Amino acid sequence: MTQVILETEWDEIDLSSAARRQEKLEILMCKKIQKGEDIRGCLMALEHYRSLKLQQLLHQKTYIMASFYSFKKRLILSLVITICIIFSFDLTKNTMSSQLTHAGTESTLSRKLGCLDLHN
Repeated sequence: MTQVILETEWDEIDLSSAARRQEKLEILMCKKIQKGEDIRGCLMALEHYRSLKLQQLLHQKTYIMASFYSFKKRLILSLVITICIIFSFDLTKNTMSSQLTHAGTESTLSRKLGCLDLHN
């Protein structure tokens, strides 16, 4: 009779989440301790749940760190590219203004020299 009650209780127990399964396993272990039964199987199962939790936490931490480092690398790369673009535009602007100034000076000199040559 007690066997049937225990089976019915376990059939109705919500074991959908790992936390609920661990809780019920701990309750079962306490019942076994009260009865003086062997609890090695319960201890092994609890250790398994704890190791799974640690693995999940480690995986989550690793994923977060990998995402952070990937973001950091992308940010540094975008800054380097932006700085290169700014400097290339600045160099192009300086080169063009230097050429225009140089061309302007040459044309002014040639005009002055041309004017001098005409008067001679």
